[in-house]
Amino acid sequence: MTLNRDFVDAVDFSTRFIRNALNLRTYGEVKYLITDEGELSTVKSFQLADLRLSDKVNNIELTQGDACNLKDKYNNYDLVFAGNLIDRLYEPKKFLTEMAKRINVAC
Repeated sequence: MTLNRDFVDAVDFSTRFIRNALNLRTYGEVKYLITDEGELSTVKSFQLADLRLSDKVNNIELTQGDACNLKDKYNNYDLVFAGNLIDRLYEPKKFLTEMAKRINVAC
């Protein structure tokens, strides 16, 4: 079985996360601040090119949404990644039940 990675739907409840991802796609770089000690901090950055991902960003649809109340268009997936999500949901059982209906059955 081959996993199709030609297209990714990325849904997050946080508009800030979606905005940051859109900025990364647009500018190819993210800059962020790391607190070293007290009020001392360092500006860090990374670029998509360094990760060899520059050519992949146009295959990602970024959307703000509620994982427990997804639109019907989100279906027929080979894989659903819900990292750092389940423990934050207000209805985790509902999410898991719905995801089972949205994932393709392996042949």
